[in-house]
Amino acid sequence: MAEPIKLTITKRTFNEAYLPYMYNQPEGQHRTMVFYGGAGSGKSKFVVQNAILKGLSERRKFLVLRKVDNTIRDSIFQEFLVCLEEWNLLDFCEVKASYMTIKLPNKTEYIFKGLEDPERIKSIQGLTDIIMEEATEFTREDYDQLQTRLRHPTARHQQVFVMYNPASKDNWVYQYFHNPATKRPKGSKVICTTYKDNRFLPKAYLDHLQDLKNTNPVYYEIYALGKFASLGKRIYTNWKIDSEFKPNQLVKQGYEPRFGLDFGLSM
Repeated sequence: MAEPIKLTITKRTFNEAYLPYMYNQPEGQHRTMVFYGGAGSGKSKFVVQNAILKGLSERRKFLVLRKVDNTIRDSIFQEFLVCLEEWNLLDFCEVKASYMTIKLPNKTEYIFKGLEDPERIKSIQGLTDIIMEEATEFTREDYDQLQTRLRHPTARHQQVFVMYNPASKDNWVYQYFHNPATKRPKGSKVICTTYKDNRFLPKAYLDHLQDLKNTNPVYYEIYALGKFASLGKRIYTNWKIDSEFKPNQLVKQGYEPRFGLDFGLSM
């Protein structure tokens, strides 16, 4: 019989903001766990850590997805490998890089796929958990179909983990999880975090965000603080209303008002 693997993981391994949402905590057992927020918030790292711990607790079968196949190898697949290495587990795992699968010693399996063609995942049986990275790249129809894939007859706490950075308010994730005019789906938990919740960030990155806050506050609110907006229609992003500006007084001083229109024509 093989020697049992001794694994010691302390709370210091995790960012404190995520601890209430571990798989074995009441707030971490909702059917759909939504993690969104600014860049550098540590949400992807936590979802990977949590998925590995959940997989170690009992035999599971995870489907880990991005919308496009060729981006997954260097993103979340790599994050799983790094985490397993940090926890001294990688040497005990069966990794098939060409097929992009990872199998833990207890036979828990992680299958990494792109979802350009949803038909490709229909043959995968026995799923217990699904992870959607960069969920804004998916469609609402993708999400609905994935929810129907979780129908294991005996597995407890079958879950979909959804991750994304803020996008346009026209994106399906805003309409589905954030729009105040619609009711949030039953069984979902939405968690927002920012770089302020990630104690592992280097100082140079924090300095960059501070510069962004000073030079481009709109981008800072979206990409650092995780707020939704419509950047595509903005031309000027660093401006404010001057309450002391009184155009009527300028007219009285002899200035003549001028008006102009930009018709958006190109020659």
